[in-house]
Amino acid sequence: MCRHSAVVALPVLAFMAISCLERDEVARRELEHRGVELTAEALVAAVKRDDGETIRLLIQSGTPGGAALLASVRTGRCTALESLLGSGLEVSNLNGARALSIAIARRKQHCVDLLVAAGAQLDARNDAGQTVLLQSARRRSKRRLRALLSSGADPDLASWSGETPLMAAAAGGRENNISLLLRAGVELEARDRDGWTALHYAVRNGHPGAARRLIRAGAEVDAVSDLGWTPLMWAARSGSELVGDLLSAGAEVDILTRSGFSALIQAVRHGHQESVQRLLEAGAQPAQGLDGADAVWWARRKGRPEIAELLSRDPRRQTGHNPVEADTGRRR
Repeated sequence: MCRHSAVVALPVLAFMAISCLERDEVARRELEHRGVELTAEALVAAVKRDDGETIRLLIQSGTPGGAALLASVRTGRCTALESLLGSGLEVSNLNGARALSIAIARRKQHCVDLLVAAGAQLDARNDAGQTVLLQSARRRSKRRLRALLSSGADPDLASWSGETPLMAAAAGGRENNISLLLRAGVELEARDRDGWTALHYAVRNGHPGAARRLIRAGAEVDAVSDLGWTPLMWAARSGSELVGDLLSAGAEVDILTRSGFSALIQAVRHGHQESVQRLLEAGAQPAQGLDGADAVWWARRKGRPEIAELLSRDPRRQTGHNPVEADTGRRR
């Protein structure tokens, strides 16, 4: 596998390309003569044997080297890693960053030095814009995450969708990772492209522990997404115990989404009577809604008579209210 500089003259590039093709073909023939298949598995096996010549031939023939790169670092085979890099394996991508993070976490300094010299970067991204640190934050990779942070990886570098490592940790319910990132000074109120914060991610994905850790750190409980959703609305929608936590933290109960849904209406629509009761006790207005479609209207529309009765008894509901009788095209 050959790589050329873009500044080389075209006739020279053409000659070099032909030479590379001939060299690759020679490598394939040599491997065939040895009975070695042109597979990633064969390359991993060569790494585990520290078989530098087979490694060189396989890389030269175009065999994918990502798995072998990670295997060399995981097993501490820096000699095999040197053979991979010396054969031209590309490491300025996410695989290189992943290998570098493993080497750092396992304190394989020689492997670290080899990878850095070959161009591996901790903040390299994949096609979705995700870094190794972001992926580690989502998983049970506390040791690797700590190593990445201590080595200077950017803890706020977001994916193309705007998801940060803190959001990834919150979405995965990784409480220890959240604590590590908070200690690293990450931006608590960063927004993704839909206006979601890490607290939105934790509540939406049903992780009370992660949400509480963010609330204790001072997360904005009334953060409003681009469509008008707050964490309390997500908690009410799922009937989560976090309704109580968010209310205790001072969450506003009567914010409306763009579609006219309050947290109370979300709880009503999805049949969570306990959440309805908590929201009413916190001062939620049962008469609030767009075009007359208040919480009582939604309770009746969804066939929830007990919740409708509970709401109707609330003294704050306006008298003489005339809810609309037909669906007005709202999302269900």
